[in-house]
Amino acid sequence: MSKISETPRWENEIHALTRSEKVEGGRGGAANIQASQLGNRTAFLKNELDALGTLIKSGDMPFASEEAAAAAINEGKIPDGAVFSVRSSDPRVWVAEYKNVGGELVKTGRLIYNSLAVAATVMAGVDDPDGTITGIASTFSGQLFRVITDDSDAPSEVIYINDNGEARFIMTLASGQALDAVRTLAEQASADALPLKGTIRRADIGNLLLALVDEIGLIPWQVDGAGGFGSGVAYISREGIRAGALQIMSTPDAILRLVGEHGIYSDLIKKDGSANFPRYALGNGVYLTSTPDAIIRLTDRNGLFLRHY
Repeated sequence: MSKISETPRWENEIHALTRSEKVEGGRGGAANIQASQLGNRTAFLKNELDALGTLIKSGDMPFASEEAAAAAINEGKIPDGAVFSVRSSDPRVWVAEYKNVGGELVKTGRLIYNSLAVAATVMAGVDDPDGTITGIASTFSGQLFRVITDDSDAPSEVIYINDNGEARFIMTLASGQALDAVRTLAEQASADALPLKGTIRRADIGNLLLALVDEIGLIPWQVDGAGGFGSGVAYISREGIRAGALQIMSTPDAILRLVGEHGIYSDLIKKDGSANFPRYALGNGVYLTSTPDAIIRLTDRNGLFLRHY
């Protein structure tokens, strides 16, 4: 008994015998044309189903939901121990990876993030000079975006966050061009200065935007992401001035407050303008104190005042 030869391809039309055709068998017989075409279609569809099953079993084809994946497990389409993907309901995640563990869906923790989950990058333009209009349109609330500008007089990168549809400034990143300019100035020797021996680095040291690093790796001066700058000896930030273990700051209760290493503080100048501090030695025979007629008074060791405020 001979068999139909099947080629896996999609036949656009199925032949129908006409009255004028002679009904003959054989490989090219008119009686077998229709059967051959249907066999080709069947072989094509079988290959497609096999490929689909392979995608499902390999986990490369994401299921529409966890419910759909659970149904596939119950139907035996996902073997025990197989890893597969499921489309996520989180707008920031495209698909999440799961594993069939004894018939249960278990997350592996591996995710493919949607582009909205990363910081978008936009370009400033003539109609959007600071890039915030495009940035807000390209992000959702809570997402960061950065604006790139090719204006040589403006910062090269500015970071914003979409705050419920409003662009809130986060920080400015210095361009490599600007850092090169700083490095060039720092390395220029003059009659009163020595050339810089070390490196200038940015962004890769903790939360520092800019750091001067000496030859052995110490950082004598820095600018951090919180807007503060200085060194270990004296550091200036929004919270005040820190020198060693002493911090000088302003609070709702005091214009000038000294805070020690363990949080013990003394309000030198209160909010009402009254002074409240004893005599402090500043060195070289100069003392700092307050009197009824002066908030701050500098005196010598004998109590004679040099200057008051």
